[in-house]
Amino acid sequence: MTDERVDPATFAHGLFAHLAFVHSEADADLYASRVVAELFELSPIAREHISDLLLADLTEELHRRGEAGRDAARLVGEIQRDWTQGR
Repeated sequence: MTDERVDPATFAHGLFAHLAFVHSEADADLYASRVVAELFELSPIAREHISDLLLADLTEELHRRGEAGRDAARLVGEIQRDWTQGR
């Protein structure tokens, strides 16, 4: 027996295809978001990793928007640091 892992992108695609088959495509989106929320409750590490990715994207976009965006990006960075430190 081999212990090979399925590529995460392949797994995600297969899961969503299954959800779209079992539920309607529109309901699959909502159901998938509920599954992700439950996974975040079960795995603080997954929640932190995904939130870090989202916050990094948000920070980059705020920087692109100019001076006001840079101030907001600085605040996002401070919040992210505080969350990482458990504050």
